Amino acid sequence: MKKFFLITISIILAVFFWLFQPFSSFSEERLSSQPERVTVVYVTVTGDPQCTKLYKLDSWQDNKPIASKEPVLLALPERLPSPEDGDYAYADNVFELTGFRYQFQESNRLTGSVAVRPSNRFDLVAWTIVTPYKRWKTVTTDPNDPFETSNQPLDFSVEEGGFEPEDFTKVNSIDCLN
Repeated sequence: MKKFFLITISIILAVFFWLFQPFSSFSEERLSSQPERVTVVYVTVTGDPQCTKLYKLDSWQDNKPIASKEPVLLALPERLPSPEDGDYAYADNVFELTGFRYQFQESNRLTGSVAVRPSNRFDLVAWTIVTPYKRWKTVTTDPNDPFETSNQPLDFSVEEGGFEPEDFTKVNSIDCLN
């Protein structure tokens, strides 16, 4: 009976450690303390508002931007509009984003090993739209002509300071392209 009890406790503990991995910690860390610049393309995959719309620019082909399969998941400060919303959120528009990239870190406290993998989070502090770009028309009489092309420079930014990770709110989005 004592042997059965010890085996049962051992199995329960093994399952607990296997399922919950209390020796493991998982975090998302900023890659640097200085903002960096990333070029992205606005992509509309579906009409789902939760689908990610910004993907890193891979290349140009016949004057058309080609998006990579790498999404950019924005985290925004309270006072900065998102390039994913509004009149400038149009397919194939190219944006220059300035902000902070992240990576995931998984640490094993038993072995001391650390596994690192990319995170697609990007804390946005400024953005510029590359000209020429398309802009949704506010009033249109022709449903086949919903946009206009513009060369007017456009950029948004927040003042220096207040760039702590907790000052940013992640946009609730999922990668619908992959």
